Amino acid sequence: MSDSSRSDSAGRAAASPPDPSRRTAIGLTAAVGAVGGAAAVVPFVASFAPSERAKAAGAPVEIDVSAMQPGDLKRVEWRGKPVWVLRRTPEMLETLKSTEPQVADPGSLRTAYPTPEYARNPHRSIKAEYLVVVGICSHLGCSPTDKFQTGPQASLPDDWGGGFFVSLSRVHVRSCWACLQEQACAGQSRSSPARVSL
Repeated sequence: MSDSSRSDSAGRAAASPPDPSRRTAIGLTAAVGAVGGAAAVVPFVASFAPSERAKAAGAPVEIDVSAMQPGDLKRVEWRGKPVWVLRRTPEMLETLKSTEPQVADPGSLRTAYPTPEYARNPHRSIKAEYLVVVGICSHLGCSPTDKFQTGPQASLPDDWGGGFFVSLSRVHVRSCWACLQEQACAGQSRSSPARVSL
């Protein structure tokens, strides 16, 4: 075949109009591929969203405190952790003042678990009469027990002013929930390995 016949064949092929059925097939194939790709991606992207169980576990917990009397303690669960709401008595609030010099972090300036601005006060809460804490010790992760009765008792100091007690680390925690230097007692730790308020 000569060069001129080759150029004639190429010219005829270029000059002939494209096959409409071929164009339609390419368009349909591309559309089906795009729909299939989207159908595969949507469930994958949807799997990034938290499950209903996870949403429920991290959802806010509402507690009706209107019926709580001074000295009442309510326990609820939030994200699998115990949360305590204590309505403090005037006597409990007074013990906070008397134990303030013993508090390990009186200004709540710790950096390991920063205290929110609204809780950087002697009672560690928005309203002095209410204490809301996650009831887990910052030392060993156990849950303290409430020992609100004041005075000498087994395993407690003779000058016990009431609060929470962590039996594993022998920590006394004041009813304000800050760690005291010598005995851990108000949400506050006194004589304890727990140097971080609960």
